[in-house]
Amino acid sequence: MKNPVTTSTIEEVDYDDPQWKKINESRYAYVGDVTIKDYHETQIGKKSVVFRELRFDHKFTDHEVLAKVAKLKCRLPSRAEAETYIRRRYTPEQLAKNPRIALVGPAVKLHGLLGRAFVRADEDGVQLSRRWPDDPWLQRCRVVVRK
Repeated sequence: MKNPVTTSTIEEVDYDDPQWKKINESRYAYVGDVTIKDYHETQIGKKSVVFRELRFDHKFTDHEVLAKVAKLKCRLPSRAEAETYIRRRYTPEQLAKNPRIALVGPAVKLHGLLGRAFVRADEDGVQLSRRWPDDPWLQRCRVVVRK
């Protein structure tokens, strides 16, 4: 792929916003088998964050995302970071063409399987759920990461 990474974009994230302290299901198109513990926020205050998006020319897995994140010296965003970036930058029409995803936090065992919480946004809205590492993401998805 000629350009697998977009240019950097800066957004201010308010980590103290009360919405990050709980999951208000009315704000989401879907909330899966996750709790606020899956999206624990460690930052405080307001900070400017540099975001990038990764693209793949095939269906891809979490393992491929993590490898590319390490190679680019980026990191996975928090829920606050991912949602702030996605909600400010994209319309439902844009998300219909290229949904945005953000893997959030470490893989944890649930029901005997390792899974990772994620934020996903498409034409239906923002979703919170858990993904099993070997399930592929669609090629048209873009992955939100931060510097």
